[in-house]
Amino acid sequence: MDIGFLFGWAKEQGVKVPTKSDGSANIYELFALYNEWKKKGGESKADRSDDGSNNEKQNDKDDKPEVVELDENSELMRRVEGLSRKERVKAVENYLREVLGGKEITFHDGIKATVTGRDADKLARDTYHAEKGERRTAELSEVEKLIDAARFVKKSEVTEHNKDRFSEFRYYRVATRYKGEEEELLLNVGRNIHTNKYQFYAITSSI
Repeated sequence: MDIGFLFGWAKEQGVKVPTKSDGSANIYELFALYNEWKKKGGESKADRSDDGSNNEKQNDKDDKPEVVELDENSELMRRVEGLSRKERVKAVENYLREVLGGKEITFHDGIKATVTGRDADKLARDTYHAEKGERRTAELSEVEKLIDAARFVKKSEVTEHNKDRFSEFRYYRVATRYKGEEEELLLNVGRNIHTNKYQFYAITSSI
């Protein structure tokens, strides 16, 4: 993601760029200031362009999040066709290890995360659900697209049963469409309490 515009916006609005302890720019805090400014109805000089079509495109981009289409004909959906729910879980876990295992995932705000074997197992087990299993399988078949389209919405304290693993949670919202029905999801990212690194470990429905 190109974040250069943030510095131009800060200069234009007279906003002091927040810094980290080492003196470098704190992009996350600066992005939060920008988002807060946008929520209050702010617009930059670039947004006030006389070109109406550009304004319309910008508004569409800001107000209408990208919807990820969950394809029934994806590679993963073909792999699990005809399998029992238990067999499907194992096939999904193997797929996730192939696609995400050992790789560093970068979310739009710069946070980098990985998927451990335990995380892949947790994500895959969610596909066992009798009612949501097929949809969750379709979601995971497009997991890379979900990550690309997801946008940070909040961070929160760790729930009690996860305190042995994580010190904080971050949530990224993404819109999806499956068989014509749209649903917003949250990609859940936790900071490992031992390594201080982030892990993508679950997908939940947005509330």
